[in-house]
Amino acid sequence: WARNWSHRAMCRRAGRFAVLDAVKANKDLSAFYLLLEETGYVNILNGEYEYTILAPDNDAISELVANYEEGEWNEQEKLAIVKNHIAFGLYNMKTLTQPDSRLKMINGKNQSMSTVSFDSEHSNVLCNNGVLHIVDKAYKPLMNIDEYLQYVRGMFPEEYEQLDSLYAKALSHIDARITDYDVEFPEQDETES
Repeated sequence: WARNWSHRAMCRRAGRFAVLDAVKANKDLSAFYLLLEETGYVNILNGEYEYTILAPDNDAISELVANYEEGEWNEQEKLAIVKNHIAFGLYNMKTLTQPDSRLKMINGKNQSMSTVSFDSEHSNVLCNNGVLHIVDKAYKPLMNIDEYLQYVRGMFPEEYEQLDSLYAKALSHIDARITDYDVEFPEQDETES
């Protein structure tokens, strides 16, 4: 506890340390830091933007990895997990723990904060380019309808001809709605110019 408290103080001093440094300095987040390295996010988090990181502790990462079948814990899954724990902007615990609070992660998914369990003693670590919150669970991103349809189609391509038809209809409706917003300008006579 004392190590993490001094770590919090380190980040607050003159805002000299980046949120990535806060993750790296905390031994309880070494598994998450390794994911950041493996996915290239150490370079991204050292950029000029501000981030809020919901960093799962080592136990949470171990539990998550144990739920994958052999070969499923791959680069794509690692990247999905990392992107589901980082948001653009600065969000403190007071904001995140409001009823019905949602946080848009960098993967574009909205994470309901009512499902997130914060380590309140070691969260709200303010750094020069972000805020670090430690969570005791790693959150897999939920599929949107398009991702789910693609997943089912990939799992059972022969059995889901109806799904292809449904998917094609959905895309045609989406395309139709997009064209509803197209604006056509009337042609002008060259003499009117």
